[in-house]
Amino acid sequence: MEQVVLKEVREGIHYIRLNRPGRLNAMDMSLLEGLLQALQGAEREKVGVVAITGEGRAFSAGADLVEFRAAEDPFSVVHQLAGMLHQVIAQVRRMSPLVVALVNGPAVGAGFSLSLACDLTIASEEAYFDMAYMRIALTPDGGGSLSLPRIIGLKRAMEVFLLTEPIPAREAKELGLVNYLFPPERLYEEAHKLLLRLLALPRRTVMALKELVNESLFPDLEAHLVRERTLIAEMAAEEEFRRRVEAFFRKRAG
Repeated sequence: MEQVVLKEVREGIHYIRLNRPGRLNAMDMSLLEGLLQALQGAEREKVGVVAITGEGRAFSAGADLVEFRAAEDPFSVVHQLAGMLHQVIAQVRRMSPLVVALVNGPAVGAGFSLSLACDLTIASEEAYFDMAYMRIALTPDGGGSLSLPRIIGLKRAMEVFLLTEPIPAREAKELGLVNYLFPPERLYEEAHKLLLRLLALPRRTVMALKELVNESLFPDLEAHLVRERTLIAEMAAEEEFRRRVEAFFRKRAG
C-alpha cells in the first residue's frame, strides 16, 4: 500500500510530504492520520524545524470531495474529517519545533488553512491560495476562520471567504500570507537554505517565542476549532451542500 505521507530528514530538517499526487494531495482520514503521526514523531524526536510540502504539482486541494460525494451521512463524514484535521492544526500550533509550510502549488480549502497554521510559509511563484469552502456551501475549518482575519484583517478576509477568488502567490506575499517566494525550479533548494538558518537559531528561545506568539494571538484556538467543526458538519447536512458537490463533479466532467 502506498504511503500517503512521506518523511525525510536532510541536514537536520524534517520534511513531511503529502503524497496523494493523483488527487492533488486531497485530505482523507489516512492522509490526516499520517500527517498527525509524522508531526507527533517530530515532537518526540525534539527536532528544530519541520517543513510540510506536497508531492507533485499541488500543496493540497483540501478535503477529498470524492469521499463527501459518496457519503450516505455527510454530517458524520465531515465531522470526523474535521476532527482529525483539527488535531493536526492544534499540533502544528502548539508543538515546540518551528513548522514551515512549503507551498509548491495550489493550497485550497483545508490546504490553505493548514498553511495558515504554520509558523512561516515559503511558496512557489506559481502557487495560489483558495479559501474555496463557500463554493460548496461550507464554512471554513482548520482554524481558517480564526487565522485569516488575524493575518489580513476582517474586511479582506470576509471578501476571501465570500467570493472565493484564488489569491496568486505574489498577492499572498503582499497580504502577509507568504514570507518568501521562489521560482518553482528553485523552490526546494532556496527553501532548504532558509530552513537551515532557522535550524541554527537557539532552540529554547525559538520555542519560548512561539509559545508567546501563539498564546497572544490564538489563546482561543481549541474552543474555536470545536465551533468550526460543529458548523461545517451542520452545513454538510444541508441539501445545498450535496447539490453543489454534484455540480462540481458535473462541471469537472465537462
